[in-house]
Amino acid sequence: MGAKEKWLAGDVPAARNILQKADAAIPKYVEIWLAAFKLEFENNEPERVRMLLAKACERGGTGRVWMKSAIVERELGNSSKERRLLDEGLRLFLSFFKLWLMLGQLEQRLGCLPQANHIYDLGLKQCLDSTPLWLSLANLEERMSGLSKFEPSQSTDLNKKADILMAKLLQECPNSAAIGKLFWHVMKVNNARDWLNWAFTVAPDVGDFWALVYKFELQHGTEDQLMEVLRNCVPAEPKHGLEFASVPGFGSLVNNNSSSVNDMSSSRIPNDNVKVDIMISFEAKFSESEILT
Repeated sequence: MGAKEKWLAGDVPAARNILQKADAAIPKYVEIWLAAFKLEFENNEPERVRMLLAKACERGGTGRVWMKSAIVERELGNSSKERRLLDEGLRLFLSFFKLWLMLGQLEQRLGCLPQANHIYDLGLKQCLDSTPLWLSLANLEERMSGLSKFEPSQSTDLNKKADILMAKLLQECPNSAAIGKLFWHVMKVNNARDWLNWAFTVAPDVGDFWALVYKFELQHGTEDQLMEVLRNCVPAEPKHGLEFASVPGFGSLVNNNSSSVNDMSSSRIPNDNVKVDIMISFEAKFSESEILT
C-alpha cells in the first residue's frame, strides 16, 4: 500500500525502494513481484521488468509470472521470446489457461490460424471449462470458415459448420454458462437462453450466472422475460461470484431480497438510459479482453 501511495504521488524511486525492502523481508511472495512488475512496466523500464521477472521465475514463480514475462515480450514485439516463455510456462503450468490463450493469440497475430486452432484444442484438453478458450476457438472457427461474412446462398453450409462446433462444445464442455455464451456469441438466441437458464438452475447461488442472464435478456428479451429473471433471482438469494453484486441495478435488486417477489412490477425494468449504463458496466466487468490480469 505504501509503495502504491508513493507511486501515485510521483515518487517512483521511493515506491521501488519499498517494494525491494518488502521482497527482502518476504521472499517468494508473488504479489510483491507482480507489484514491482507493474511499477516498472507502466514506467517504461523494460530491462528492469525483465530482470524482476527472470528472478521471479528462477525462484519458482507461478503461472501468472510466466504470463507477465510473455506479455512484456509481446509489448516489445519480440515474438520469438514470447513464444519461448509461453512454451516454458506451459511445461510447468499445463492447466493455466491464460498461457494457452496467449499462445493461440500469438499464432493468430502471426497469421498461423490452423496452428492457433490446434493450440486452443490442446488447451481445452487441459482446461475444459475455460470459457475464454472456448470463445477464442469459436471466434477463430468463425474467422476461418467465414461464418461472420457470407452471402445468403452460403448460409446452409456455414450454419452446418457452426453446428459442428457447437456439437463439439456440447459433447466436451461441462460448463453450461460457457455453452450459453458461445450460442449467444453466434446469435443463436433461443439456444443461448436455454443454456444460460440451465446454468442458474443447477447453481442458483452463483450470482454471476444470474447477471449474465440479466444482461442477455436486456439485449434480446422482452419485458416479461426480463421480469421473469428478476422474479426467479430474488428468492434464490445468490451469494457467490466476483462481479454480480456491483452491477448497477442488478446488484442492488439482489441485495434487497427482502422485497416481496409478488410486489415486483415493470417499474423494476430499467429505462433505455439506465440500460446503456448497465451494459457499459457489464462490458467493463465481464469483458473477455480483461482476462489477462
